[in-house]
Amino acid sequence: MRRRPLLLNALRTFEAVARHGSLTGAAGELHVTPSAVSHQLRALEAGLRISLLEKGKRKVSLTRAGEQLYADSAAAFDILSGSITKIEKPISHGKLCVGCVPAFLSYWLMPKLEAIRAHLPDVEVRFVSTSSSGPDVGKGDVNILYGDGDWPDMWVHLLAGLILFPVISPHLAGRLPLRSIRDLDRHVLLHADDGAEWQRWLQSSGVRGRPYARQYLPDAQLSLEAAIYGQGVALGDDLTARHALDTGRLVAPFAASVPANRSLYLACPSGAQETPIVAAFISWLLAELQAPPDSERQQGSRSS
Repeated sequence: MRRRPLLLNALRTFEAVARHGSLTGAAGELHVTPSAVSHQLRALEAGLRISLLEKGKRKVSLTRAGEQLYADSAAAFDILSGSITKIEKPISHGKLCVGCVPAFLSYWLMPKLEAIRAHLPDVEVRFVSTSSSGPDVGKGDVNILYGDGDWPDMWVHLLAGLILFPVISPHLAGRLPLRSIRDLDRHVLLHADDGAEWQRWLQSSGVRGRPYARQYLPDAQLSLEAAIYGQGVALGDDLTARHALDTGRLVAPFAASVPANRSLYLACPSGAQETPIVAAFISWLLAELQAPPDSERQQGSRSS
């Protein structure tokens, strides 16, 4: 069917006048003069050969034809506005599987689930625990891994270098205080590697050759959990230990810190980073990592 030519500017002006109930209100919204609004209305009524408005002293009212045209034009402009919004912000409906190393998943991502749902309201996000090596690496559509960044055939992006420092539960620290590094003699050192990270921290603090009780655990998540349960002193990092520190489940008894041997990376199949859902999650993650810690944001909101 052949469509008749539409006076789109005049229709937009009419819709604004009908919604505001006045020429002045429409003129303010459209950033034109009231006389320009009157001109567009006259052109529309002349083109349609029908009266759409009845002018009163303060407001305008719609004729029966005007009421019909307003209902249809308002609906049409709403559809166009929604379509443009989708084009400008192409976050698709669908599912997203996020693979993540256990410590970052438990202690950094889980406290932010509400923020993730708000950023991706139409996406079903599923989280899976993944290893940074071996057959389980890269199980998600996008993955957060701890390593050296060498994952062949994957798109890889450095997220953050990590800073390590000792953490302990307040209860254990109250029972066996850590007033100096020498007090570590009375504690168990919890670690998820071969002990190299603890050795680096001790050497940076001037301690060499001292024997300590040690407990190996399979990953950093379990090391932090054991520390929270008062089973020893773990090396936490500035991302995964932050929530436990902010909530008082852990305390950091010493100021000394060392860079971790490895870093945190994003990794996904090549090209997947450009798909709308993955790109939206990556955008949120990068912005959140650059934002101040939650404790600083809360202090800022209380002081403002």
